[in-house]
Amino acid sequence: MLAAFDIYINYIKDPKDDELVGMKFLKANIYRRYNHFDEAIPLFMDILEHHTQHETAEFSRTSSSTRTTGCRSTTKMLTPSTSSTRCRSSSKARTTSSRP
Repeated sequence: MLAAFDIYINYIKDPKDDELVGMKFLKANIYRRYNHFDEAIPLFMDILEHHTQHETAEFSRTSSSTRTTGCRSTTKMLTPSTSSTRCRSSSKARTTSSRP
């Protein structure tokens, strides 16, 4: 799927093409969904910097600034390691404190 996005992105030469921006967003969103934040953030930021009026701009802003983790906390996507450490320690605290 990502290879197909790359072919399309490289084929279209007009940087303001709506479909091109949409493909960049879809590619970034796949990376985000599978926790590849280093690849997702530059694509989201490109949309935010160069295509602010595109329909995906608001989604890009939301997706690049926050993520929801398994422990129900919202943290900066730019620091995923901090949030997972926090989740693990809160989970341990909950499991140990719930024992009689």
